[in-house]
Amino acid sequence: MENKKVLLGMSGGVDSSVSALILKEKGYEVIGATLELFTGSNSIDAENVCNSIRISHFTYDYKEDFRKNVIENFIDCYKNCKTPNPCIECNKYMKFGIMYEKAKELGVKPMATWVAGALGGVEPEIMGVGPVASTKKVLAKTGL
Repeated sequence: MENKKVLLGMSGGVDSSVSALILKEKGYEVIGATLELFTGSNSIDAENVCNSIRISHFTYDYKEDFRKNVIENFIDCYKNCKTPNPCIECNKYMKFGIMYEKAKELGVKPMATWVAGALGGVEPEIMGVGPVASTKKVLAKTGL
């Protein structure tokens, strides 16, 4: 594979932290990215993890986009007697929208996400590189 850089969405929790370490051990140049989506959120845990395993980390403020594309949609669904699905909206606009654009800005071809059991075990899933069956299902629901 020519481009061994990968952008990984990082919360600082166990799943994204282990994904970062696994990807690094597999030879990828991992770049951690945290999206601040609401007031009071912080990226300190993700920054600490990235520092401890010596990978780059960036934090981006997308509170307004999250409010507009996810929260307002959630409220509008309830107002119109519909069942909201905020995860699909968040994946569509934030994970596969904004994160994808950030990956392009950073010159990173694949993005990675954590998918437990995607490979029959516990592995990070690299979009555009490895098995992406679960990602394709989510993308189909988002219309992307």
